[in-house]
Amino acid sequence: AGAGSLDLDGNDAGQINAVAGSVSTLTHTLSAWVRTTATNRPTFLAANTSSGGNSNMLFITGGASATAQAFSDPPGSFVAVAGAPVVNDDAWHHIAWVKDGTDGELYVDGMLRAMTNQANYVRTPTDLWSLGQEFDGDSLGDFWTGQIDDVQIYDEALTSDQIDFLFNNPGQVF
Repeated sequence: AGAGSLDLDGNDAGQINAVAGSVSTLTHTLSAWVRTTATNRPTFLAANTSSGGNSNMLFITGGASATAQAFSDPPGSFVAVAGAPVVNDDAWHHIAWVKDGTDGELYVDGMLRAMTNQANYVRTPTDLWSLGQEFDGDSLGDFWTGQIDDVQIYDEALTSDQIDFLFNNPGQVF
């Protein structure tokens, strides 16, 4: 991670809506390398409904010792990584969210850090996908300050061995 990364200053972001039609299943994996010192709950990868409602986000939160979190709606639940590792330490971290039906897994630096079982949600071809922010209705919000690299979106649930491969081989695809 690093060379060729997207460097965001907290005021800009990118829309990647073209992936919406490819990830309209209950099963998918979102993966990215991130680097930041931000403390204000920035979002680095998001999928919102076409009306800007919260749907699926990867972000960090927790102030000076921020950790990774995932958000899924319904049922509007957060999947948090309690304690270490801190991910706003100006070092590169690999974060992956694996959704397989009702099961969700959040990985940080190749290690499974949190799991959840929640209601199914369906990705649709009209979802709004973005890097470096998320939609709050018609407004952009929760901007990312830092770097994002090697974003990978799969329409399948990768295994823990596959996530480990992505962590140990930045820039490679599975």
